[in-house]
Amino acid sequence: MICFKTGGLKDTVKEYSKGTRTGNGFTFEGHTPGDFVYAVKRAVEIYDNHDHYEALRMNARASVLDCRNVCIAWAKDFAVLRERVWEAPDEILAAKKMIVQQSQSP
Repeated sequence: MICFKTGGLKDTVKEYSKGTRTGNGFTFEGHTPGDFVYAVKRAVEIYDNHDHYEALRMNARASVLDCRNVCIAWAKDFAVLRERVWEAPDEILAAKKMIVQQSQSP
């Protein structure tokens, strides 16, 4: 994955390192064609090396975000903007069950 290092992408896409075999993609920060081309060149270099490409793919698979978690985070952010409290429905049900269980125990 090649992306501009902005917003949520800078938190989820980490530059691949040949030395440590960590990272899941390639980023660029400047608003210049040269920065983008350099990111593409780094990606092509890894693509041409089977071992590094497989390591990159494994890292990318392991770094996939659960869409549910992302949606919950957005819902909480929107709730803050509207001066509200938001919680996932299943977490509310779990809290209710816990309260009922605690109230029934001696």
